[in-house]
Amino acid sequence: MTLTITPCPIKGTCVLERLLANGSVASRQPLPEATASICRNSQRDIMVRIEAQKLPKALVLCGTSDNLTVHKKFVSEGKMTLSFKQESLRFLFANCSAASLTTFVKMLSIKSSVVTPDRPKFFANLP
Repeated sequence: MTLTITPCPIKGTCVLERLLANGSVASRQPLPEATASICRNSQRDIMVRIEAQKLPKALVLCGTSDNLTVHKKFVSEGKMTLSFKQESLRFLFANCSAASLTTFVKMLSIKSSVVTPDRPKFFANLP
């Protein structure tokens, strides 16, 4: 018997908060239909991609454990918060499916906590 987990993106309402240096909220932007998914970049680093109709283009943010904080207290109610330290952004998700949100949070926490050894970035200098 094999266990197969398909990475399903989460869909729901979202509020994008831009933070000041002290952590207080500078601006809030509601995103009624937002989608978040886990992906990798060309250097195989974990990234979180957030898409919404009100955003001009999708936001792709680094999902490493030193940059990302996942607040998962209310996952069973379909709510979650993603905080990105380097970008000073916070995403508050609500009205998500509890089952898909639980899978998303577990996959994100497992993938972001894995420490990979330093390896050369072969394609880092390419344009």
